[in-house]
Amino acid sequence: MSIFDLETDDQIKEFMQGEGKNIRKPYVELSRRIPNFSSKQLCNRWNYKLNPRLNPSTTNTTIAFSNVPILRPR
Repeated sequence: MSIFDLETDDQIKEFMQGEGKNIRKPYVELSRRIPNFSSKQLCNRWNYKLNPRLNPSTTNTTIAFSNVPILRPR
């Protein structure tokens, strides 16, 4: 169960895709706007769950091993 709700996720997405791009420390500013969460919590939420640049297959709890070579028996 997540401590983040959909409204908070939407606030984070809107900020990071908008004015957060132009701020030196966007997570500190975001934590001032959403005081229930620390800047580290907001940073982790963005980097590991909400960032649209993430590979969609890895956003749930699955890990993609696209760069791992497949070992075949000799």
